[in-house]
Amino acid sequence: MALEIKKASDGAKKNIKMLIYGKSGTKKTRFSTGFLEGALVLDFEGGLGSALNPDIDAFRCKEAGDMAEALEFLSTDTKYHTVIVDSWYEYCEKLFLALKELYPNKADGMNLWGHFDLVVRQRHDQLIALDKNIITISLQETIVTDMIAQAHPMMKAKKFKEVIGAKYDLVGHMSYDKSNKRSINFGGTDYATGKNRFEGKVPNIIEEDEELFSASKLFELIQSN
Repeated sequence: MALEIKKASDGAKKNIKMLIYGKSGTKKTRFSTGFLEGALVLDFEGGLGSALNPDIDAFRCKEAGDMAEALEFLSTDTKYHTVIVDSWYEYCEKLFLALKELYPNKADGMNLWGHFDLVVRQRHDQLIALDKNIITISLQETIVTDMIAQAHPMMKAKKFKEVIGAKYDLVGHMSYDKSNKRSINFGGTDYATGKNRFEGKVPNIIEEDEELFSASKLFELIQSN
């Protein structure tokens, strides 16, 4: 097999990987869907009525297995430069329910959790490895449901939280402040994990009345140089 040799500078304009998480209703989907072209939403929630661009392309993912199909398509696709997963939390829930059907007996519990852990990690690694910008939306910073992580603290997926930041260039927590104003925090707080690889170019905190309060605007700024 021939090795593909590149120069270090070839990665200077690499794709951007961003994780956005927060409570339901904080408009994470709206923030992430302002791209006018070249973006595809993997829609696990079926809630794209709030999309900033109502004409954005979407693949409705009704089952957990749709993720594998979408990733296989995207691995060779050249039309889309940005992929938005809405949401990873919902994907994990669909996967969990599918595996519950596969392992209905309590005696098979370890098979269920082990299989879940394996598939979650594999699919996430495939997503991040795509030669595209990635926006992952989730309800929780853990990326897996609280119910699963709390009920089964020995499950390897609980460690996912500890390494997730390393997979992304930007990790932002979206929330409302006391005046009911939305903002996204890439800097992190006592209660939230954050990461801003582009600090100095991208502010740690962006409020909803600012022009940069849009994933498309952020990516445009980062990739402009």
